[in-house]
Amino acid sequence: PRGVPSHRDVRAKTEGEEMEAEGIKLSLCRLQDELAMMQVVLSGLHEHGGEVQREREHARDRETHQRRIGRTVYIRQCNIELDDLHECLALSSSQDPNRCEKEREQTEQGR
Repeated sequence: PRGVPSHRDVRAKTEGEEMEAEGIKLSLCRLQDELAMMQVVLSGLHEHGGEVQREREHARDRETHQRRIGRTVYIRQCNIELDDLHECLALSSSQDPNRCEKEREQTEQGR
């Protein structure tokens, strides 16, 4: 009868649909594999990003520590110089005006 597909046409259409379904399944499998690989890469990037962040924090901590050490050394030097000035002031009030200069030279040679 007209308009009714033949058994062969129905079977061919079904086989075509089955082949298309297989193709879709294969494509889906490939996409799942790609997604899994991208997740591994993304995980690696997150891990690397964490390492970079930790290294930056360590570097910043080291830099801060070095600045503190530098300031401490500078403060100690200022205190030594201040002590030297106090000594010179005390000595300048003594009878020998050249004694302060001599003491300062000896102190500098001793460092």
